[in-house]
Amino acid sequence: MKNILCCDCQYCGDKYSFPLPNDLIEVDSENPFIKHYYCCCGDSEFYGKDITNLDLTKCDSFEEL
Repeated sequence: MKNILCCDCQYCGDKYSFPLPNDLIEVDSENPFIKHYYCCCGDSEFYGKDITNLDLTKCDSFEEL
């Protein structure tokens, strides 16, 4: 079983967390019920990257909402 992405981090955002227009994906093309999440933490190596399928559950920059 895969880990579940922790979306309770204040640095976890979606397509609309970045300036529009952008080429980021809002939902999965094969399953529209899967929303894509992106790292919004400027100190993280994952900043601006799609973290949906990375199975991140812990991060040094994590700050709970």
